Amino acid sequence: MKEISQGQIMSGIAAALKKQFPSSHIYKHNVPQALCEGDFVVSYITSVRPERMRNRVLVLSSFEITYYGVEDPRKPDSLIDNLLAVETVIPAILHTITTPSGAVVHALNDLTISQIEDRLHITVRYQHHAFEKIFLVETDEDGNPIVDEDGNPLVDDKGNPIPVDAEIYGTAMMEVLERDSCTKGAQHEEDENTGG
Repeated sequence: MKEISQGQIMSGIAAALKKQFPSSHIYKHNVPQALCEGDFVVSYITSVRPERMRNRVLVLSSFEITYYGVEDPRKPDSLIDNLLAVETVIPAILHTITTPSGAVVHALNDLTISQIEDRLHITVRYQHHAFEKIFLVETDEDGNPIVDEDGNPLVDDKGNPIPVDAEIYGTAMMEVLERDSCTKGAQHEEDENTGG
């Protein structure tokens, strides 16, 4: 399974909106100050990572889509009619999107739409997977990297953390902590005895 980023989902949302509303402008990042009627703005809100399976993470990403309604001054209810028409089709448009890499992503069933003045605010969440490197680098109280069971520091020669297997690391960590606490305890007693 390939990783799907929030940026890819935003692009998928924008593509789905553009397909349904070809005359609208869809903005994701650089939003102009003067938006026009009929424009959409896609914003990333937040992510929650409820589950982890080693370095694979289940991510629930939330997005807000703002639609700026179109008003025809010749028709008294044209703005509300336009907002209702868009509100009716939005759930179907956003339910299943395709990212630029071809991944199909489905929205959760908690899409919300609210109307504020001349705009619609749509909040939608997508569940997808991401991969995260696990960096477990611990230091002793002097700031030195704790070493593995062979005495090798858990950083590379440039000082970058080296990802390690958590189970092996946990065992090595316990051994190093036990060895350090015994050594430091003995050193502390020696300092007290020598007056140092």
